[in-house]
Amino acid sequence: MKRWSFLILVVVAVVAMTSIAYNRPTAVEQPKETIATATNSAITKPQSSETSIVNPEPVAPVRISPTTRNLLSELQDYQECYFRSDCVTPESDARAAHFFVAQQITERLDRLVALTRQQTTSDDEFVEIAKQFLSFPDGRVQEQALVLMGSMPPKDGGAQAIMSALRDHHDARLFELAMVELQRYPNDYRATDDFLIETLRTGGHYVSQVVARQLLPVLREDNIERYEQTAAELPSNTAKARYLKQVLNEYRLLQQDG
Repeated sequence: MKRWSFLILVVVAVVAMTSIAYNRPTAVEQPKETIATATNSAITKPQSSETSIVNPEPVAPVRISPTTRNLLSELQDYQECYFRSDCVTPESDARAAHFFVAQQITERLDRLVALTRQQTTSDDEFVEIAKQFLSFPDGRVQEQALVLMGSMPPKDGGAQAIMSALRDHHDARLFELAMVELQRYPNDYRATDDFLIETLRTGGHYVSQVVARQLLPVLREDNIERYEQTAAELPSNTAKARYLKQVLNEYRLLQQDG
C-alpha cells in the first residue's frame, strides 16, 4: 500500500512540474508592443507617402564648370586691373591698352552668351555680370553686356541697370539694343517712360532720334498723351520731333483699325 502511495505522489509531482514549465512565458514570446518599442517603428508601421513629401530630398545646386569659373574670374581680373590702371597688355600706348582690355572683356562676355544656352550656371550669376559691365566705359563692352542680358529671362533690377548706364549716353547703337531690351520689363514701364521722355528732350542728337523711331512698341493708352505733349514741346524743325510725330500718328491709326 505504501508502495502505491509513493508512486502516486511521484506521478502527481511530475505532472505539476510539467504544467508549470508549459505555462511559463519565454523570452521569445514577448508581447508585440515590446518588440515594436525595441525596434525601428518603420518596421511595424511603414511611413506613409505623405511623410516622404513633407521631407523631400534637397535639390542639388547648379555646378559651375572649371572653364566657366575661370572665365568669370578673368572678367573680374580685367575689370579690377583696368580701374587700377595696371593691366598687363602688349600695348604701351594708353589708348591702345584701353582697346586691348575692352576687346578681352568683350570676347569673354560673348562666350558667356554662348554658355547661357548650355545652362552651365545660374541665370542670376550671369545677370549680375551683365549689370556690372553695363557701366564699363567702353561702348563695345556695354553692347555685349546688353546682348548677354537679352539672352536670359528678365530679372528684377534689369531695367534700372540699363537706364542708369545709358543716361546721358551718346551711343546710338546702345540705345537701339536698349529700346528692345526695356520692352521686356513691363513692371518698370513708368520709369521707362520717364527715361525715354527725358532722352527725347535732352538726349544727344542721334540717340533721341533712335528713341523716337523705335517708340511704337512702348506706346500704350495710359502713356500716349505724355508722348504727344513731349512732341508738342520739341522744336518742330528737328528730326526727332518729326520721327516722334510720325510714330504717334501711326499708333493712333493702328488703334482705329484695331
